[in-house]
Amino acid sequence: MKKTTLFIAMATVLGFQATAIAEPTLEIGGVVEVEASSGDDTSDITVATVEVGLAAQINEKVAAEVVLLHEEDETDLSIDTATINLAFTDTLRVTAGQTYIPFGVFDSNMISDPLTLELAETSATALQADITTGPLIASLYTFNGVNAEEEIDNWGVNFAWANDNLFLALGYLANIGDTDTIAAETLDSKVPGISMSAGVKVAGFSLTGEYISANDEFQIGDGNADYQFTARAQPSATNIELAYSTGETTFAVGVQNTDEAEDLGLPEKRALAAISHELMENTLVALEWAGDEDYTGERSDTVTAQLAVAF
Repeated sequence: MKKTTLFIAMATVLGFQATAIAEPTLEIGGVVEVEASSGDDTSDITVATVEVGLAAQINEKVAAEVVLLHEEDETDLSIDTATINLAFTDTLRVTAGQTYIPFGVFDSNMISDPLTLELAETSATALQADITTGPLIASLYTFNGVNAEEEIDNWGVNFAWANDNLFLALGYLANIGDTDTIAAETLDSKVPGISMSAGVKVAGFSLTGEYISANDEFQIGDGNADYQFTARAQPSATNIELAYSTGETTFAVGVQNTDEAEDLGLPEKRALAAISHELMENTLVALEWAGDEDYTGERSDTVTAQLAVAF
């Protein structure tokens, strides 16, 4: 699931507020995405995403956020994030609760999630500190991984720098085996991971790139009840995307690939093209073609149309 929705962006801003307020405030928002897709042998219409979020500003330094998520055929209605944000100063914020750790950016103009997200997105109940100095944000976090036996044994750090035209991020995760996809309950030893992300915007064009990789090898037998690595592997994923926006319309093309991720069920290569248009305020229509090639060389194509509303 992509983390970059209109409501989550709003709640993040609310959490950083440090100005005096007369009394607690509550913001309610959400996103509904309906998708129609057609593949080589299948077609379907689904409510791909329903998100409902509440963001409360308790006082000038304390905020809380809860987001409920439903994805048809994938996730029943459940709590996706639930956090308390403490803004100690203008430069220091601490977040505690169920969240997505800042390992990977996953920025995309496509309907489908990038392969970098499919490899590395990590939901966890964590404790995170963010230090902001000008355009630089440094994040340090820790959480109890899926391998741990009642131990807080995983941690990471991320540095992000941005201005109006350029974005750079670099992250380190002590054990990439705790990502939502890998989720290795059986693990010979910890496998660290690295993430590198960059983006540039010039005159309506935007170019983004991201690379995420294990920094060591998983061993044969590492995995969980759904899969096991059948050979020593150091999985990685790359996403490169070029987009052009004019008025309310955005055109985008992208190429993605993975390496040594066959046992995780990810394709080896993916090419994409998409067009999206803001039909009216907070209402988006989009069309995407995605062509996958797996590790055996077998190809598949999927066309997806999406209607999305934010409120």
